[in-house]
Amino acid sequence: MKRRTILTSSVSIAATAVASASTATDKSDELFRQAPKKKRAEVWMQQVKPAFAVAYFLGEADEKKDTRPPFDNDSLAKAASGKTQETLPTTQVLFCESGIDGSDQVLDVANLVARVRQRARVPLAKLLTLVEAVVQPEITAPIMECYMPHHIVICYDEIGRPCGAVEVCLTCNDRRMYPGGEIFRENGCDMVKVARVLEEVGLPLSGEKSLSIDEYAKEVAEQIRDVEKRREERGRGEQPRGQRK
Repeated sequence: MKRRTILTSSVSIAATAVASASTATDKSDELFRQAPKKKRAEVWMQQVKPAFAVAYFLGEADEKKDTRPPFDNDSLAKAASGKTQETLPTTQVLFCESGIDGSDQVLDVANLVARVRQRARVPLAKLLTLVEAVVQPEITAPIMECYMPHHIVICYDEIGRPCGAVEVCLTCNDRRMYPGGEIFRENGCDMVKVARVLEEVGLPLSGEKSLSIDEYAKEVAEQIRDVEKRREERGRGEQPRGQRK
């Protein structure tokens, strides 16, 4: 089994097609920039052309048991000494930038297989709903800093090659996606809507506790209220809570 596979948009997944993949990515990004906000999800689906999609719930990365080879230009491969490490611990993130200019996305297949706890088929109508929540949200959850994703939705073409992905962290409300990751990363996303799709297809929202969509929605609403309150305090020239002397 290949440890890594290049995620491509409407091009061959073979290593020889890296240059073509970069060109396709550039064209997709330009289409995303030009698309009206209400059409972004539709444009994304047209570019990815998924035949089917699967959502995965992931366990914790086991740094003691599993290692992975470094990706090309992997910033984590540099040790404190400056020397490149030959192996790295399994990461929480399943796909990342690779290639000379960082324009390609690499899916760590071995990491995915090792960490999958549950999986579920995602109907394309629900996939569209999830993508809408990410690229054209009506309500945005505040992004924290942990980014330890436990859910990823991978799109496959008609012969089973990965052609797109959305990776999410329900703890910090952040995500990564391909294609269009850098463009759509500019704004937050409707993580409650994302979580609702994941629950509807049968995946748990948390591995540590039983968490319902209603409980999760309350948590996110509280986070939004807290951010808005701090913003109001700054607007009045007050020190945020916890920083007052």
